Amino acid sequence: MAKTHSEEVSVTIAIPNYNTSTYIGEAIQSAISQTFSNIEILIVDNASTDNSRDIIKFWAKKDSRIVVHCYDEFVKSMDNWNRCLALAHGKYIVFLHADDRLKPRFVEAALKLYDRWPNLGYVLAENEMIDGGGNLLYRQQFYEGSAVIPGLAEARVNLLGWHIVPVQMLIRTECMKAIGGYHFSDVMAPLLLNLKWDVGYLHSPLVQYRLHDQSSTTQCIKDKSLIMAIYLTKMLVLNHWLPPEALY
Repeated sequence: MAKTHSEEVSVTIAIPNYNTSTYIGEAIQSAISQTFSNIEILIVDNASTDNSRDIIKFWAKKDSRIVVHCYDEFVKSMDNWNRCLALAHGKYIVFLHADDRLKPRFVEAALKLYDRWPNLGYVLAENEMIDGGGNLLYRQQFYEGSAVIPGLAEARVNLLGWHIVPVQMLIRTECMKAIGGYHFSDVMAPLLLNLKWDVGYLHSPLVQYRLHDQSSTTQCIKDKSLIMAIYLTKMLVLNHWLPPEALY
């Protein structure tokens, strides 16, 4: 009998970090606590100047699955995410930002969808928004039940309203590399994946995305750069990549 994906594959939980000492311990703990154990926990530090590296070293001593790469040259956030992609060994990858958290069954549940539909580009879980203290703010739900969503249908949803953050997606690594990783904005990657592959949707809140004053999302909202990035990304996709049938 052939092994299922859940028995044979490895998954990279990539944690890009820059000065997130307040929360990175929680992120690492959520990775270690996954019910699916055949994982690589890849931590890539982007020239942090706080005590993040001390916290990372503490956790790395506790679990042999943790692989640490520390860089002294600071690069833009998405360039550090792409460092993670280049270093990843897993067939699947999730980008767990250092201030976010995975619930214990995230990887296991996503792989069960891949067992049934191995050609998906990514599996998307529902999301809980939490505050700086880890308190629940609200839950995001997009569809009525777990399902496989045609890629172009999901592209239309993404064009109408940005509704995905990286921590929600367990992505086939080869697909992420095929689109060139992250570039320009994190909004573009799901759209480009949607143009080539269908999406698995999990009707369960298996990840937690943190909103706090120091987060890059909060800063981008304040200075309006996030709004501009989303608008320009959508225009680029519409003008250069999206086939006409995706609009109707």
